[in-house]
Amino acid sequence: MVHLRYFTDCDEAIRARVLEWVRTDEFISRIGMPDHELKHVPGAETRTGRVHNWVIFVDEQPVGLISAQIQDQPRSHSPLNRELDDPADYPLLGTVTYIDRQHRSRGYASAAKHAISEHVAAAGVQTFGCIVAGDNPQSLRSISRAGYERVHTEKVDGKPDKLYFRRRR
Repeated sequence: MVHLRYFTDCDEAIRARVLEWVRTDEFISRIGMPDHELKHVPGAETRTGRVHNWVIFVDEQPVGLISAQIQDQPRSHSPLNRELDDPADYPLLGTVTYIDRQHRSRGYASAAKHAISEHVAAAGVQTFGCIVAGDNPQSLRSISRAGYERVHTEKVDGKPDKLYFRRRR
């Protein structure tokens, strides 16, 4: 149904389209990832983990983006650490997913989460994690279908709660 291609491997037209998504007010408020993060070479080490950025394709049409970081041990400032304190949960692959408005509610996010778990970059990963805004019912359904369980709720003043999810292998 879906296939993943690294952002850095996409042609210029696809990269420009994805950058349009990343620069929208919705993307910035929901995900907040600066566009320069997309330019990392797959597997690049950063202070927060090894980075992977995939464009989600359906029939050679880009429909979304998944940015992932693989962490070998807990990060001290992550609220998820309170719930994932078992060393057996690491390495952990955390994701943020964005589906273009025109392509939502078709199961692409769930399918992409499954594709990531089968990707060679996820070899050795014990746990998959993600964060979803509490007012995003489409994403909450997608996460549920993908087999994730809610493990933490972070209250945010003036914004929707951040809901933390995980799925163990």
